Amino acid sequence: MQAELAALQPPSSYKILYTSFLKSRDAALADLEYLQKAAKEKNREEYVLAARGLAQRKGLIDRYAAAARMPACAF
Repeated sequence: MQAELAALQPPSSYKILYTSFLKSRDAALADLEYLQKAAKEKNREEYVLAARGLAQRKGLIDRYAAAARMPACAF
């Protein structure tokens, strides 16, 4: 889905915000993988770090969705 989102052309007034959204989404996906790995390894410290990163990224994604009035920009 990330590739499909990257192929979209946002209005010119949203290009910078959309680029930031894509980077945040990509980082959130990496955090999610990190979270899953930490859970499998039962590593509490790494899990907490990954969960914090994921929460921060999700906040950025949600802010973009609200600013762009695109509630369907789900993570």
